[in-house]
Amino acid sequence: MGVDIIEAGFPIASPGDFEAVTEISKILKKSIPAGLSRHSKKDIDRCYEALKHAPRFRIHTFISTSPLHMKHKLNMTKEQVYDSVKEHVTYARKFTDDVEWSCEDGTRTDMDYMCKTVELAIKCGAKTVNIPDAYKDDRFNPAFDKETNYRTKSILCMPMLNNEGALVGVVQVLNKKDGSTFDEKDESLLEALSVQAGVAIQRARLLEAFVEKQRIQESLKLAADIQMGMLPKDFPAFPDRDDFDLFASIIPAKEVGGDFYDFFLIDDDHLCFVIGDVSGKGVTAALFMAVTKTHVAASTTPGTAPSDILVRANDELGKENDPGMFCTIFYGILNTKTGTVRYSNGGHNPPYLVRADGSNEQLEGTEGIALGVMDGMDFGVNTLTLGKGEAIYLYTDGVNEAMDDGGNEYSYERLEEFLKMSKGQSITEIVNGSLDDVSGFVKNAEQSDDITVLAVRYNG
Repeated sequence: MGVDIIEAGFPIASPGDFEAVTEISKILKKSIPAGLSRHSKKDIDRCYEALKHAPRFRIHTFISTSPLHMKHKLNMTKEQVYDSVKEHVTYARKFTDDVEWSCEDGTRTDMDYMCKTVELAIKCGAKTVNIPDAYKDDRFNPAFDKETNYRTKSILCMPMLNNEGALVGVVQVLNKKDGSTFDEKDESLLEALSVQAGVAIQRARLLEAFVEKQRIQESLKLAADIQMGMLPKDFPAFPDRDDFDLFASIIPAKEVGGDFYDFFLIDDDHLCFVIGDVSGKGVTAALFMAVTKTHVAASTTPGTAPSDILVRANDELGKENDPGMFCTIFYGILNTKTGTVRYSNGGHNPPYLVRADGSNEQLEGTEGIALGVMDGMDFGVNTLTLGKGEAIYLYTDGVNEAMDDGGNEYSYERLEEFLKMSKGQSITEIVNGSLDDVSGFVKNAEQSDDITVLAVRYNG
């Protein structure tokens, strides 16, 4: 007949249709008969019974995907139609590898939803769409032809799949050059082209994703460098002072994080030291950390109590804290002449007083909550006096809450045991040793939180 595929009819429509499709399938030797079926196993079974006499045959199953048809014709939801596509294309594949699927009333279907159903149909085994005469196919929308004066005659459409079989696009060709309809050779050629195109598109997308990832990583590295540049990191920090010593270290869980520390001389006799932990992770936490650190430093003036400094900083943060971020904080001022420390704690982990013999205990808490939670809050203040060789060990919860692969926390108890063993160690050795102890505990477990430690020792 010179025709590769014949859409023979709708076998379940009537006994006459079934008989006609059956006879056509018996007669055809080279051409492929195709039978229509709705999304119904009964329809598909009837289609197979009529087509099974042909050497090769195609089952063309379809369902309406427009909101109007789903509501009034099918009485089905989008999810039910989607499930039906999977069920019935898969079922049709039991009878033949040549399954065609189409969405009825596609011109009134939401594009994203239609693409989703087409992709599912392809994954389930539906393949080629070969339309010999577009104007005799109810699925064809002639609007484009009318606008451009182009005449669509025949259409050949195939999916483009990547190496994993996922849909990356659809390739469609129109109107064979010699005026004939597309045949099986054309289908084979287009299938080979679509395979190559699908792989090429996947590679292009992977390359694009890789380049974008590299760009983001470079941006995050720059952000991390800027953030770390905001923290004092040159030690010894005060080489000309022997009345006190301090050291700090920070290990972000991501490229950038929300932990911070700070220290500076308010005047010759008063050293300010601060540690904080911002809620959340990543860039948002890093930005809030920078703002918090700036406000705390700007609120620090000679002779001002730690509690008043936190009140000022908290009120300033409350004015611009749209994302609802907050920061736990410990703020202390050491009198370098007397060893007296005045401090305020805004919801932060209690630091440890570490004596020269390694014995230790948590500092008494003060009134106050994390900065940024609510403006107008009051903060309390406590006082202690350090003896010669005594230190204050400050840390964020990334230390005590660090977990191993089994979900076990490092805990306060392990930290206290480590501090007991710190007798005779320098302040740098205590900080680095505690970080090593945490690392040895968690081993290869992924770090889930920023880890920051700051220690200050009074030498008298």
